[in-house]
Amino acid sequence: MTGAIPKLLKLSAGGLPVAWIDWQRAVCLYMEDKVLWEAGEQEIVIRGGINRATGQQTLFNMSSIIAVNDRSRIWESGGTFALTRRRLYARDRGLCLYCGTHLSESSMTMDHVKPRAQRGHHCWENVVSSCRACNQKKGCRTPEAASMPLLAVPYAPNVAEMLILSGRHVMTDQMDYLERFLDLNKVA
Repeated sequence: MTGAIPKLLKLSAGGLPVAWIDWQRAVCLYMEDKVLWEAGEQEIVIRGGINRATGQQTLFNMSSIIAVNDRSRIWESGGTFALTRRRLYARDRGLCLYCGTHLSESSMTMDHVKPRAQRGHHCWENVVSSCRACNQKKGCRTPEAASMPLLAVPYAPNVAEMLILSGRHVMTDQMDYLERFLDLNKVA
């Protein structure tokens, strides 16, 4: 492999996606004999130094997807992440869900579809990214009352969706694996 070494997809022992890990952490898991099985078709090769005795370069091969004995309970809690600005920005792909304007993360505002003043909750299903102009125009009204229909229905992304959204260089086999966990019944 040339260039930057991609992140590895870490799975729970049961095969559920849990997190992205860097190659250093993955090597530690291999060396501690904590990798239970591999699922990736693509191999990542880490090139080390030259062995003085043999003159050979040290090579370490690992799979792009590894399962470990993980204590993560994220799937037991419904498989959703806490709502943060960065995660909302990723879910909504940097768009204002009212006018479609492409936003920078710093200029994005979080809008409550059903305003908190009307007992709307601060949760994934009730928050969308918005430009400041649309947020102010909508005010403390619902999109229907403000005549501002949403471009997409807000939803709570599961772990696999968040990993896809947060992965910068997702390898083909990793994407194929994560796509198995997408909720195809969602409208977004």
